[in-house]
Amino acid sequence: MKYLKTTAAVLFLLWGIFLAGAPEKELNSILASVNGSPVSLQDVLPLTRAREFRAFSTYTGEELKKQILKIRREAVDELIDRKLIVEDYNKQKFQLQERDIESALDEVADRMGIRSRSEFIRKLRQQGGSIEKMRNDVRDSMAVQLMLHRQYVAQKDLTPAAMYAYYQKNKALNRNAGSIELAMILLSGENLDKAEEIGKELQKDPAGFARLSRRWSSGPGKEDGGKLGKIDCRLLRPEFAKALTAPVKGKIYGPLKTAEGTVFLQVLDLTKPQERSFKESLPEIRKKLEAEQRTAAKKNYTQRLRKNAIIRYFF
Repeated sequence: MKYLKTTAAVLFLLWGIFLAGAPEKELNSILASVNGSPVSLQDVLPLTRAREFRAFSTYTGEELKKQILKIRREAVDELIDRKLIVEDYNKQKFQLQERDIESALDEVADRMGIRSRSEFIRKLRQQGGSIEKMRNDVRDSMAVQLMLHRQYVAQKDLTPAAMYAYYQKNKALNRNAGSIELAMILLSGENLDKAEEIGKELQKDPAGFARLSRRWSSGPGKEDGGKLGKIDCRLLRPEFAKALTAPVKGKIYGPLKTAEGTVFLQVLDLTKPQERSFKESLPEIRKKLEAEQRTAAKKNYTQRLRKNAIIRYFF
């Protein structure tokens, strides 16, 4: 079924996200509840990790803290809506086929490089989970996709005229502003005095950036060599934008002084701005307008569900 195609991929990504580094007590903190069902920080972090890393490329100081809080609040709301949709699914007469659920489980295992169910069970146990929990997660995700699909099918098909009108109205948006992917070494606290030493090491061996990030950085993404992800060049935080006025792929910049400490940056990838014709822009316009339709349908649906729900926030 088309609306279920991405379920296993999403679950695989969520399951594989690293949560270590936060105390168990903090991870178990309850952030909200919906109809008596809790939402904890541990539930939220897998959904926010990548966005929190990207936020570090864009914001600084108190604004960064506000953005992290906003990202986590949006994730809490997403989880609340998910729970409400699953509740609504459970009230329906139709049911998902067990063979579809088992097939999705197999796909998750395959993406983890696991070829047998026994190995899959053993791996999940090593990660503190279980096959039963994963099966429930798969079932819930498929139920959410199914219920949302039922809302989307009522949307009108997009016409070429509507998409061209959008192109004409948003010509400024049809210029690709360019994007940049960064890795970072953040030195703070007791590591601040390492800036000169690390700077010299990077001059001698730029390829050692990831290794040095894993060893010394106190910033996001250190386990992955300091990778912050790809963002629009226009969204770079001021200190980064000033240093990266003419960025070069592979080049290292720094040390830079920020509110969080001393920073070294490496440009991992770079795409330059370019003008696009209607034909070139068409796939993106269709994708954007369809996404807007889906977002509107989902919003209307979850707002109806929330009217009869008891929701409490604790942050």
